[in-house]
Amino acid sequence: MESWDRLQSDPERRTLLIGLQQWAERFRITEDWIFETALETLLIYYPRPGPLDSMLPRVPKRDLNEPWLWRYRPMGFHPRFKPTFVGDFWYPPQHGWSESWDDFKRRMESQLSTQLIQYRHTVETSFAIGKKETLQRDAEWTARYQRGDSAIDIAESKEWNVQDPEQAIFRAVSRFAKSIGLILRRRGRRTKRSVVQSKP
Repeated sequence: MESWDRLQSDPERRTLLIGLQQWAERFRITEDWIFETALETLLIYYPRPGPLDSMLPRVPKRDLNEPWLWRYRPMGFHPRFKPTFVGDFWYPPQHGWSESWDDFKRRMESQLSTQLIQYRHTVETSFAIGKKETLQRDAEWTARYQRGDSAIDIAESKEWNVQDPEQAIFRAVSRFAKSIGLILRRRGRRTKRSVVQSKP
């Protein structure tokens, strides 16, 4: 599948690279994950003949003037499971090792089980399983926050039945930013506002 790193080093794709760089400069885009998003969105919407079509999600035929839905998966197009283990070695007790095989096995299985749970949660979150409306809301709040709105500004846009809506919004924004690998601006630090609409 397409990737931003591979595109930058492929001389046969220079036209696409220049086009993306010009688009990014226009909207002051510098973060790699946004370039990855643009590439994945193009991959989904661009007419594609042949076997690749069967590998990608079906997208309904759209009016050319209709806004595209951006596509991004923080773990890549295929969200691979890559477990890591702490203390991933064992020696037989006969050689002076204090850990039995059963203890080692339980320790590895525990680490694997924890990471499987985290992996499933991450993948389901990226596909908005069971939380489509919440995810869309949190994405909007995060975009507003990065644009310069404070959590208080966002809270004032609706009625709340929670005691501290500012904290609730900031927690939701922080969770969403972490799920896509976005570094949030520092609280209290505002950016210049500019309203733009773009297509990659």
